[in-house]
Formats: sequence, C-alpha cells, structure tokens
Amino acid sequence: MCRAAFGKRFLNAAPGTVAEARVWETENGHLVDAFAGASPRAVTAWCWVNKPAFYLDYAVRSGSQPVLIGGIGGDIARAPKPGPPVSE
Repeated sequence: MCRAAFGKRFLNAAPGTVAEARVWETENGHLVDAFAGASPRAVTAWCWVNKPAFYLDYAVRSGSQPVLIGGIGGDIARAPKPGPPVSE
C-alpha cells in the first residue's frame, strides 16, 4: 500500500487498522472520520515518507486518500521505526 501511495519516497511500513488510525488527533483535529465508511477492522498501513530533513507518517488504505498522522524533523540520525509516530 505504501509503495503504491508514495513510490520512491516511501521508507518503511507497518500493518495497522482503520480503528488504530481513527484514535489519532492531529493539528487539523481528531481523525475519528478517517477512511469514512470503512470497517474499524479494515487493514491499513503506517507509512513513513522522507522529505529533506523531515519525516512524515501516514495511515494508508487501498482506494482512499492517505491520511497524514504526524511528522518529525530536525537533526535526526536515522529514519523512524515502522508504525505510528511515538515519542522515543
């Protein structure tokens, strides 16, 4: 799913569900309506994407627009671990 959504910008991925994506809150609000109409158990992927000096994490579901979950930037020594963004 991540490669199809982001091509060469995709760094790593981990499996997830629609329910896991819907619990996140971003600067644009809570994602309770992410992937409207999809079952909470439907499969998604957590996809980290690379931009210069910045990493973005998306929830992706086939047939839907990717949903931006969050990002990290600055002096980062390595790419984030696959999965949702977490504090290290």
